[in-house]
Amino acid sequence: TGMGRDGAQGLKKMKEAGCYYVSFGVESVNETVLKNISKGITIKQVTDVMGWCKELNIKTKVFFSFGHIGETWKYSMETFDFIDKHAKYIDNMAVSLGVRIYPGTQVESYAKENGLIPNDFSWSAPFTGIKNDFLHDDSVPLIIQPSHGIKELRKCYYRMYLSEIRKALKEKHGIIKKIKNIRSFPDLISKIYKFIKLAGNLFK
Repeated sequence: TGMGRDGAQGLKKMKEAGCYYVSFGVESVNETVLKNISKGITIKQVTDVMGWCKELNIKTKVFFSFGHIGETWKYSMETFDFIDKHAKYIDNMAVSLGVRIYPGTQVESYAKENGLIPNDFSWSAPFTGIKNDFLHDDSVPLIIQPSHGIKELRKCYYRMYLSEIRKALKEKHGIIKKIKNIRSFPDLISKIYKFIKLAGNLFK
C-alpha cells in the first residue's frame, strides 16, 4: 500500500471496486525485530492502514509472528500490548510461533553460525518436526533461541488466547460469538482446559 493521502485514496478506490477484506503481515511492533527481519515497514504505517480500513468498513486480518532473531520476551510483550490496544481495528488475528528455517536464507545462515541446527543437518534428509503441545509439527525446522526458546514461545501461545478473550469481552457480541462457536460438550471441556492452562502458563 502507498502511505499518506495516496495510500488512503488508494484503499478507498479498492473499496469502491469491491474490496471488503484486507490481510497484512505486521509480525512484530518492536523496531529492533523489524530491522533484523528486514520488514521495511513502520508502526505508523500499520496504524494508518488499520485506521483507514476501519473508516471504510473493510475487514482486517493481521498476522503476527514470534521467535525472530534477536527477539526477547519483552519485545513479544510489546507486540501483544499493541494487539490489545488496537483490538478494535483487528477483525481477525493470525499468530505464528517459531521462525521456520528455509535453505539459502539469512535465517539458515544465522542458525548454522549459532548452532541452532545440527552440524550434520541436510535438506535432502528427512526431518522430524519439533513435537510440542502448541507448536505445529511439520517438516520445516524452527529456530529455537536461548533468549526466546520453548518457554517463551509457550507463553506467547497462551498470551495470544488472553488477547482474544480481552477482545471478546470488549466487543458487544464477542462472548456470544465465542459461545456459539462451541460445537460440542467435549469442545467446551477443551476450551475450559485451555483457559486453565492459560492462567497457569502466563505466570510461570
